[in-house]
This record gives sequence, C-alpha cells and structure tokens, in this order.
Amino acid sequence: MKRSALLIGNTGGLEGIGVDIERTRRFLMSPRGGQWKDSEITELFDPSKKQVDQVFRSISSGRVDYFFFLFTGHGCHYGQTELSLNDHETLHESELNSLADRQLSIFDCCRVERSIVSEALEARAITLDSVDITRRRYEDRIMQAAKQHVKLYACSIGEFSYDSPKGAIYLTNLLSAAESVSKDIITVEEAHSAARVQTIADATRNGNKQTPAAVQPKLPRDMQLILSIK
Repeated sequence: MKRSALLIGNTGGLEGIGVDIERTRRFLMSPRGGQWKDSEITELFDPSKKQVDQVFRSISSGRVDYFFFLFTGHGCHYGQTELSLNDHETLHESELNSLADRQLSIFDCCRVERSIVSEALEARAITLDSVDITRRRYEDRIMQAAKQHVKLYACSIGEFSYDSPKGAIYLTNLLSAAESVSKDIITVEEAHSAARVQTIADATRNGNKQTPAAVQPKLPRDMQLILSIK
C-alpha cells in the first residue's frame, strides 16, 4: 500500500502549533498509529500555496492509496472551510477532494466568517520485524475500508477552535483517544466521537463553545477508516 501524510501548521502567533505537528508525527510513526516511515510524512509550516499544490500534484499523480491530512492553525468559513497557509495565501477544503481513494482530513481551525476571525485575532495578544508486521496490519485494515474521504473539523461552522501552549484542544483529545489501549483498532468515527465529548467539556469549562463536527459515510465498522491499531 502506498501512503502519504501531509501535516500543515500555520503558526500565526499560536503557541501550540509546533506541538500539534510533532505529536501527530510521533503518533503516526508509533505502532498504534500505523508505523509510518519518516519519508512518508511531509511537514510544512506557513507554506506557500505553490508548495502545497506541489505536494497535492505528487499525491494525485503518484496513485497514493491512503492520504492523511492535518491542518492546524488559523482558518475561517466562507461557503466552505478556508485554511490560512501564511499571512496572505489560503487553501480551500474542496481542493483536497479526490486526491486519493481513501483520505482522512483533519481541520483544527476556526470556522467563522473572515470578519469575525479578524476581530478575534486583533483582540488577542498571543524492532524492525515487528515494525513491518504492524505496518502490514495497518495497511491491510486501511485497504479493507471502503473508498471514502472523511473530514474532521475541530469546531462547527460559526465557532472558534481553541489553542493552548500544550497544543490544540481538539487535536490533543483526538490523538489521546487514538492512543487508547482498550481496543485492537480505533476507527476515525470512534476517536472523533470521544474527542468531541471531551472538547465540548474542555471548552465549556473555560467559558467557551467548541463543538467538533465530522463528514463521514454511514458505513459498518469493518468498512470505516481506522485512526489507530494496537
């Protein structure tokens, strides 16, 4: 199975972005995350649109079987979720469509209108054999899933996605759920469901509102994408 992961961080004054990217990389390379190889993971911080487009073309032309995408940073919503790559360039979520037969896209960013985002920003002052076996089990289970593109959002339309020095609240909860050792596999749906509950609770405790959302097919568990494997 040919796999590729792209992790994009838009720093923009946020303290936890580097933590988000590093923790996600470590998770993917762990046995639980599927034993990804370093060469299969691309990290981009505040990239240009040209850099991102080059990666997308490589994935599309390379016939990648499974594409894992993470964006953590500033974003907004104007008809669709819009990701801030740097100070002046953006990426629309629709540009991720149909890059691979099986895709998981995680958007840990705000999803409010641009004007509201601007006001908010102005207000802020802020062993080899076992490895091969695990990779093979992970790949077999990914390919078992139906062809699909699951999209996970850290918040609902009209809400903010909150950051902390320890990382983004939603992404931290999502990876914590994926790293649970109670099950042999954890599907994307299961991890998101657990992260959603915890994120709502964390935000409420801090006097905020953040309701993670997802777009995913109504498939039996054995046909869903997994996020982690034991």
